[in-house]
Amino acid sequence: MQHDIDQLSKYAKRRKEERLYKVFKDSVHGLITLHPLLVKIVDTPQFQRLRSIKQLGVGYRVYPGASHNRFEHSLGVCHLAKLLVTSLKKKQPELNITDEDVLCVQIAALCHDLGHGPFSHVFDGTFLKDKEKDKEKSKDKCKDNDKGPKPGPGPGPSSGSVSLVHAQDEDWKHENSSCKLFDHMYKTNGLEDIFGKYGIKDEINFIKEMINVPEACKGRDDKKSFLYEIVSNKETGIDVDKFDYFARDCHHLGIQSGFDYQRYIEFARVCKFNGKWRICTRDKEAFNLYELFSIRKSLFKRVYYHKTTCSIELMISDALKLADPVLNLSSSINNMEKYQTLTDDIYNQILFYEGKDSKMIEAKEILERIEKRQLYKFMTKIQISKDGEIDKKVKMAEEDLTQRDPKNFIVKTYKISYGMGNKNPIDQVGFYKPDNPSKAEKIEINKVSPMLPQIFQEEVLRVYYRGDDIETAKKTVDDWQEKYWPDTK
Repeated sequence: MQHDIDQLSKYAKRRKEERLYKVFKDSVHGLITLHPLLVKIVDTPQFQRLRSIKQLGVGYRVYPGASHNRFEHSLGVCHLAKLLVTSLKKKQPELNITDEDVLCVQIAALCHDLGHGPFSHVFDGTFLKDKEKDKEKSKDKCKDNDKGPKPGPGPGPSSGSVSLVHAQDEDWKHENSSCKLFDHMYKTNGLEDIFGKYGIKDEINFIKEMINVPEACKGRDDKKSFLYEIVSNKETGIDVDKFDYFARDCHHLGIQSGFDYQRYIEFARVCKFNGKWRICTRDKEAFNLYELFSIRKSLFKRVYYHKTTCSIELMISDALKLADPVLNLSSSINNMEKYQTLTDDIYNQILFYEGKDSKMIEAKEILERIEKRQLYKFMTKIQISKDGEIDKKVKMAEEDLTQRDPKNFIVKTYKISYGMGNKNPIDQVGFYKPDNPSKAEKIEINKVSPMLPQIFQEEVLRVYYRGDDIETAKKTVDDWQEKYWPDTK
């Protein structure tokens, strides 16, 4: 009798717990089931904020289908993280992956993008970097006011400073704010109790390490170092974050992707490779991984660095710089109470500004140009390959052009790669054979296919023009290009 009562009690408790789970219908992955703790995180203002930050930033203004946001992407990454870590746990019980490990990985996946600012990478990759460049140039001008031309006032916020900005070269990253905002969310929403209920109250640092992987990780020992490769893989760049955003971006853009993340998860195993416990895959999956990096290259080339998208990004960055003294945008990265209020809605806040501040009015005028499709003019692009001498030449050419018309010319370089600069990321991947699944080794590219790439990064220099005198600007750019890259004319 007592046994039956105990069984009924356990059943009732289990059913009550099951009702706390929540199911989401996702356009990419179908049904996604979230653990009660994850539901608590989703139901916080800090996480709900991601509904108002588009995944592709201003890409929506070029690709009308790109309306998806960071909220749904984060749910997708969480879902894939669960699939991968539970697959490893089931296939390799000797890894001693605990339920707490699984839950921590899911939390890191869910919260990895909490810290994105307005317009996603425009905030950290363009706006903040431009601000830092402008500060450096202002310091240089203070040291020597006699050098260089003296530009007059103009519509560009970089008037009086040279606009030299380099994509994907920022010191501050959104992962920094993701960790800060995670701490803020944890404290302000009273999540200590539910984290304690599921035995992970002391795992906060481990979760943040998986979001922003440090050089030396302390949350888990070497035998579980593979857990740091699931959400943000610094070893190879192969992680569930990319699995989701490649699939999701392609889905909404109408672009076909040849990479199959389900096959990767199916064949993933943990092996000792290059002295570490790493996530490896079957030898026959090498070509599938090249497809992953091929779609990365394609998306950057066709979508993320589309010339019109980049033009609008530069305009929004200019508007944000002008509005910064009033709206305190750049300083908000050190104030999570302020930062959590920043979303893409800042665009309308500037666009519909009715005050008298001159800088805000200038910012508003830039956004009005976007609304009327009067965008910064793309003038030219130059394919460059950097070495020591070429690097000096590029810098000299950039300075030369921007000094000819400092308030209007923007010179910007874009790197498109497989994610590891000039290196082949597949060289860092361990592959095992079915007859010896515990031993992983490198596969040379020529053993996969003779048709695969030998160069893994290209760099493009582009020139944009803020002003209205397009004819004069074109002559200036033609003369400049003839001087430095005559073979590209």
